[in-house]
Amino acid sequence: MIVLIGTLLLLPFFYYGYKEHQFSQSNKAKKETETGYYRKASFYAFPLLPIGWLLLEMSHRFFSLSFDTYRDLIWILILVSCIVYGCTLQHHRRKTTKNLS
Repeated sequence: MIVLIGTLLLLPFFYYGYKEHQFSQSNKAKKETETGYYRKASFYAFPLLPIGWLLLEMSHRFFSLSFDTYRDLIWILILVSCIVYGCTLQHHRRKTTKNLS
């Protein structure tokens, strides 16, 4: 079940990874006003990994997890934090594009 969830998360991970790479190579990313997007995206995405890890460790104290399950859950946390980072970047870019139009 956990492997299936991780596999399903790969599609949005690659999509937002591609969009972030595409944006970072564009001329818009080099402007000073556009670098604020990275700060806003980091504000939402980076706290997910330590909070998720803490919750995983707390739940591990109540019931035992095998090493494979623990490893898969950590990878799911990493994928989710990267997806949130890319999603936030894309959301802020669309929001400012609509405001400029």
